[in-house]
Amino acid sequence: MHEEQNGKPPPANHVVGPDEGYGCEFCARRFTTRKGLGKHRSIRHRDKRYTCNVCSQDVPSALSLEIHMKSHSGVRPFQCYECGRNFSARKFLAVHQRVHSSDKPYTCELCFKSFTQKSTLTVHMRYHSGERPYICEVCNKGFVTRTLMKKHLRTHGIS
Repeated sequence: MHEEQNGKPPPANHVVGPDEGYGCEFCARRFTTRKGLGKHRSIRHRDKRYTCNVCSQDVPSALSLEIHMKSHSGVRPFQCYECGRNFSARKFLAVHQRVHSSDKPYTCELCFKSFTQKSTLTVHMRYHSGERPYICEVCNKGFVTRTLMKKHLRTHGIS
């Protein structure tokens, strides 16, 4: 029986075979499920990140970096059948398609407004909390999104 370095047996979703399941890109471990691999990465390799050599954005996995790189190349093979908009990953298309339906799974617990995307709820919550994480380098005014801050910078003559 294969044992972990700490003497404990491997978890039930751990695969010993070299060509089976999902492999960790940081070590030789393999898992039967993507969820098992994700849990392993978050526990054993939480400090490891991949950095885009074009824009320096950090992402958590090689697959995330591969998807991210498509944003620079313009490759967007997944098309919305409703509006024709294209996306670099199937998961981005799936999130987008909510705008064409009444599916709004993210709800504000303070005012009960609902949103199609978690990120939109996150920004909305900043209006309630007063959090303004994006600060103008000229006048120190805070903004809830980077886009709003960049728009504001134009009032200072900075593009």
